[in-house]
Formats: sequence, structure tokens, C-alpha cells
Amino acid sequence: MISIGMIFQLDMSSAGGMIMFTDGQTQEFSLENWVDTQNEPKVGQKISYIVKAGHIKIQVTTKEDELLAKEPQQESVQEIPQSSDIQSIGDFDAHLVHFISEGFKLVKQMGEIGSRNATLRLYTSTDYGEVNLREEGTEVAVAQSMNGKVLSSF
Repeated sequence: MISIGMIFQLDMSSAGGMIMFTDGQTQEFSLENWVDTQNEPKVGQKISYIVKAGHIKIQVTTKEDELLAKEPQQESVQEIPQSSDIQSIGDFDAHLVHFISEGFKLVKQMGEIGSRNATLRLYTSTDYGEVNLREEGTEVAVAQSMNGKVLSSF
């Protein structure tokens, strides 16, 4: 789900602030959800507030974001990938890229190609999750939990 808004309060010492959306609603936010590497957050900045698979991403609004925000949207809970969807991502490295793009941080990676393990974690003010990847030859096993709920297991 994507919403367009503007930063109307920002406190760098507390690493957060407030967003006002185009519909007039407000939302507190944490700078840990800021994913835009090209721009720094600032008061008055037009932003996209993206909720996908239970993760919050905040960035400067793009034209594509504005178009997507106008389309009918499903609730983010329905966007959580099912274990069968996760298994279809591809090889081990593709899984790493996928989960990192979803906001997870690589905590640990061990082994050699064909026999690797990796642990990724996500911590935000509203979500926490862990993903464990295990490569066995050409197969990749995924164990994922989000907010205490097991989404897939080995």
C-alpha cells in the first residue's frame, strides 16, 4: 500500500517525526524506515509512505509512486509472500537480494557456494522479523517469521 504525504515535523535527535497525508491524516515515523539514499529527510518534503509485506519504507515521492497511490490498493497483510512464492524466487543470491530489498539486514552468512547459510533480520518500531536461508546444492530452504508469526519453515 502506498500513501503520499509531507514531512511536517522532524526531530533528528529522536530520529523521527510526523507525516501528514494528502487525506489530512497524520502518522508518526521513524528515520529507520527512511530508504531513500539520494535524499535526506526534511520538513516540507513530499514523501511516499510504502507498506509492503508488513514493512514500512519512506522515500521522496516519484511520479511512479503518485500513479500507484491513485490505483485501488490491497491491505499490506495480503502482500506477505507465501512460502510457495518465496521458494520460487530462485537461487540463494536472489533470495538475499529479495529480502534485503524488503528491508532485512544481513546478520550472518557462512559456508561456500552450494552449502551456504544466511540469517537476515528486520527491526522497526512496528515490525520485527527473521529469515534463515539454507542452500543445499541448487535448492534453497527458507525459514521466515514476522512479528512472532512463522510464515515458512525448513
